[in-house]
Amino acid sequence: MLKRPIWSAIADIARREFNDRLKAAKVTTGRWHTGTNLVDRLLGKELCVLAWAAETANDEQLPVVCSKWAALRPEEPLVAVRDDGGRGWATDDTQRGWRRALFLALSER
Repeated sequence: MLKRPIWSAIADIARREFNDRLKAAKVTTGRWHTGTNLVDRLLGKELCVLAWAAETANDEQLPVVCSKWAALRPEEPLVAVRDDGGRGWATDDTQRGWRRALFLALSER
């Protein structure tokens, strides 16, 4: 779960990036809407990388996180989202492990 201001800051870049890729693959593009949004498993993993990097970012860091995430090749974020035995998924783990590493990697100028 993301706080609304964080989601508002990252939603447009994620939608644009995903829709650009879908257009290139000649697949129907989509829209975000309130409620459940179904996405491809791999796109969902990429979105998790962006969300986890952004979840603790401040207003100055959010644009940096979004631009660095958008600059990654599609397969790069998937390296970060791996089975860690359930560690890192809990909301109290945002300042440790690979979730913290994602934040640091994508928020540094």
